[in-house]
Amino acid sequence: MSPVIVARQLGKWYGDIVGINGVELEMEGGIVGLLGPNGAGKSTLLKLITGQLRPTRGTIRVLDEVPWGNSKIFEKVGYVPENDLVYAHLSGFQFLHLMAQMYGYSGGEARQRAERALEEVGMSSHQNKSIASYSKGMRQRIKVARAILHDPKLLILDEPFTGMDPVGRKHLMDFFRRFVQQGERHILFSSHILHEVEALTHSFVLIHKGKIRAVGEVDEIRSLMNRFPHRIYLQTASFRELGSRLVFWEEVRGVEIVAEKRAIVVLAQNPSRFYQRLPSLIVELGIEVEEIFSEDDNLEAVFRYLVKK
Repeated sequence: MSPVIVARQLGKWYGDIVGINGVELEMEGGIVGLLGPNGAGKSTLLKLITGQLRPTRGTIRVLDEVPWGNSKIFEKVGYVPENDLVYAHLSGFQFLHLMAQMYGYSGGEARQRAERALEEVGMSSHQNKSIASYSKGMRQRIKVARAILHDPKLLILDEPFTGMDPVGRKHLMDFFRRFVQQGERHILFSSHILHEVEALTHSFVLIHKGKIRAVGEVDEIRSLMNRFPHRIYLQTASFRELGSRLVFWEEVRGVEIVAEKRAIVVLAQNPSRFYQRLPSLIVELGIEVEEIFSEDDNLEAVFRYLVKK
């Protein structure tokens, strides 16, 4: 089977500003998360994939079609943009019924498709309320419902979980899993939050400053996180006692005392191993740790590390 998406030396410039540059990508199928911070080039890449932008250089094919200037792409792809919905004066059902008619469906079929899409995203009970009254998360679900009206083979979603409440998030995640299980259906979604991707898929594409930095399994990101030292903040009344023990650990490169906050900052070379060992030491010492966190335990830290490589 041909890859769902193939990009070769793909680039897009906005005047002198680089959106993306030299992107090489093959998406085989299933669910793939496009990870990157804001401004990394995620939205530009998704708009190139959906034919909304023309490449400055390179090539891209989606489901064996060239997206730019090709109306056939809209028959195969459903797109959920990051920006909010218009038609806020309509109810959820009215909006989807109108969109189904714009796709060319008429009469009972347009109604059935609107009702089915509402059910898929868990919005049937709110279908007669105006979109203006919806929460951010509910509007996100209506956007997904619009994208599946025509039974696309590929869903492209730009930050689909933004503003989602836990119930709405679960509805969407459950639907996305059902969608790809129907056979020959695929999803590419963007996010800047690692746990969103981990909750839905093991496959990722990491983009930063317009370039693809890594492609593979989410576990590889966790592995990347362990390749550089983490500064770990621990607050406890027994900070001196804890620090005096940690300083001898093989995983610890240094311990800084922050007496005014009753805390220590540990520089851990292997953070995963450090976190595994820490609970046993806390129990052994019989102390209470009030707070523990690390500003390095996130995607931004991975991006900073990759840029330095």
